[in-house]
Amino acid sequence: PKLRETGFHHYHEMCRPCHGAPGYERNEFAQGLYPNPPHLASGAVQNEWKDARFYWIVANGLKMTGMPAFGATHSKDQMWGIVAFLKLLPVLKPEEYGSMAESAAKEGEQEGHHHSGNAADTHNH
Repeated sequence: PKLRETGFHHYHEMCRPCHGAPGYERNEFAQGLYPNPPHLASGAVQNEWKDARFYWIVANGLKMTGMPAFGATHSKDQMWGIVAFLKLLPVLKPEEYGSMAESAAKEGEQEGHHHSGNAADTHNH
């Protein structure tokens, strides 16, 4: 659960704009990316790909696409957290995802949270 919570925070901030989420459409700029980023809330990709493949993509990015490599800016635990959250994403209802986003925003306000983007940052957001 802690890994998924960490993954949610990173997914919501950095992945959701391109890949969408339950109750959240992809941002306008993401709709123009080619190749088109998969809508990860659909579950289609999760049924095809193993965790190791997701991890590799999160860590290394995908050449000639808009998918960045997060290995230089995130710890292994943070990247595995994103993978763990990706497995949960297709079963979340829009209201559940929205509640998670609302709680995260409140936590961030209380803690003065900002995303440092530093791999050495082991603070679970």
